Amino acid sequence: MLSYSGTQMMSASNRRGLLNDMEAFIRNAFGGSVTRPLVVALTTASLIRR
Repeated sequence: MLSYSGTQMMSASNRRGLLNDMEAFIRNAFGGSVTRPLVVALTTASLIRR
């Protein structure tokens, strides 16, 4: 969350409060961890020599 521009623009105390609240929420609601699925497309091509 630290890389989001909205979070970066917050004052240090507000940012710390947000992160502390998110940590507490994740601990209580999800047992301490959340996995964010990430999908990346990979496109490949072959070079045709002429």
